[in-house]
Amino acid sequence: MKSKVKRTWQALLMLAAVAWYVFLVVHSLGERERRSLHLLEQPGAGDYARASIRIVKVDPAASELTARIRFRFAGSIARDQVTPATGLKFFFNDPQAAQEFEFAGGKPVSPVEAVFSLEGNADNYPFDRYETYLGIGAATLQEGEPVPVCLELSASIPGMKFRGNIAEKQRGEARRIDLKLSRAKNTIVIAISVMMLMMFLAIGVLLMALRVIPGERKFDLFPLSLSITLVFGLPALRNTQPGIPAQGVLGDYISFFWAEQIVAASAVILVVVWLLRSR
Repeated sequence: MKSKVKRTWQALLMLAAVAWYVFLVVHSLGERERRSLHLLEQPGAGDYARASIRIVKVDPAASELTARIRFRFAGSIARDQVTPATGLKFFFNDPQAAQEFEFAGGKPVSPVEAVFSLEGNADNYPFDRYETYLGIGAATLQEGEPVPVCLELSASIPGMKFRGNIAEKQRGEARRIDLKLSRAKNTIVIAISVMMLMMFLAIGVLLMALRVIPGERKFDLFPLSLSITLVFGLPALRNTQPGIPAQGVLGDYISFFWAEQIVAASAVILVVVWLLRSR
């Protein structure tokens, strides 16, 4: 009877594990839509230049965001969609430095890349947050007259969640997109799971080491080999966290550094016990 109940519980646990795995896989299928951002501004009548911005890289360690911008033209300033009829200059305003690109009239315009700075602190991983803005203005080369610019933004980077909006145009100001970035929820869940796993392994090894201290127990080298293996294995496990910066972030002080010290202390305890018993 007891064996039947045991097998039933084992089957239920296995079924629950499979169901949880399937749920996570199905839930991850829509992860891209939850972390991505798409903004589209409708142009007005007359002349305008459309700047289609695609975020291609986010580097929290360098506090930089890289965007690829493609231009389209309409009205009297356009020879065709990708060729301006007159020379144009585009300004990309960054909080640290302005960037300018000039395009001659009558020549197709190729996409350009611009770098914008991020305001945030990578040391708070996996709870780090960032802010930036993308300011774009345009003017003709000869007369210097401003050219209306309408914006389109596409942002989708694995592991990062984007939020933002196109700011209302103020008189005399360039068009502006305000962006806020944070880690995607699945990234936070994985990071926390890895932290818990490191602490669980470290505490488990420590308990194994404490159990061999009493003299009546037979000394087993398995806890010692396991603790030494974890001393070198935990850094590799720590680096499986998606997008984690160099050592020293908040998550390391919560789990990794403590886990390393615990397994190292466990190895020392086991070595001392072995030396005392062998004597």
